[in-house]
Amino acid sequence: MSAINFQMQQRNAANTAWDDLNPKTLGANVAIADSNEQFTATTVEGALSELFTNASSGKALIKTAITGKGGTLSDANGDGIYTHQELANGVNSIKQGGGNAVETDVVSGKIFTNADGVLRTGSATITSLGGKRFASGSVVVDSHYYANVTGLSFTPKIIILMLQSNPDCFTIVNQYSALFTGNLINLGGDGGEENKRAIGSTFNMEVISLTSNGFNLPIVKNYGNSVGSLVDWWAFD
Repeated sequence: MSAINFQMQQRNAANTAWDDLNPKTLGANVAIADSNEQFTATTVEGALSELFTNASSGKALIKTAITGKGGTLSDANGDGIYTHQELANGVNSIKQGGGNAVETDVVSGKIFTNADGVLRTGSATITSLGGKRFASGSVVVDSHYYANVTGLSFTPKIIILMLQSNPDCFTIVNQYSALFTGNLINLGGDGGEENKRAIGSTFNMEVISLTSNGFNLPIVKNYGNSVGSLVDWWAFD
């Protein structure tokens, strides 16, 4: 029923007084002021239709967002139109996250959540997670038959050098024992790897240099002239 914009009177049945009449007016025939310009419609009926359509569209968007996030919805009366409470229940059904990881469990800089659903940033390092740092590369053998590497982000503890031109020429060292440098020789048979044995020399630790960011190690020199040759290296924390 629209608001009363006018009033009519007629004599009562006893013709003793006037009765006030408030005629019903169709919403389609009643204009709206819409001073805030909220509606496209210009009548009460049109504005009500817009409100219903916008509410239905809004509910449909919320429903899609809920199911898109893995939430579930229940339509109690099966009419395909979800109530506000049903939509609220759907939002609450969305899983926030899972697990029990904390910042120190996740690699530094990586974003994650646990059961509370709060975004967190990992702070763990390879070392704090129990891992070992590793680096590799190539370097030219200097005039003293040494391979010198700097710029590592850790102090190397185990190092392997291998001459590119002859992979059987190698150097192996760790910080707790003497360095071994030598080459593999074929002991006969079919020439397979199982018939090769290492020969060479074990050096005192004084001939090598392990620093906080690199190393300086000799490569075997009794196999031709390796000066100026490329050596592949692997260093482990």
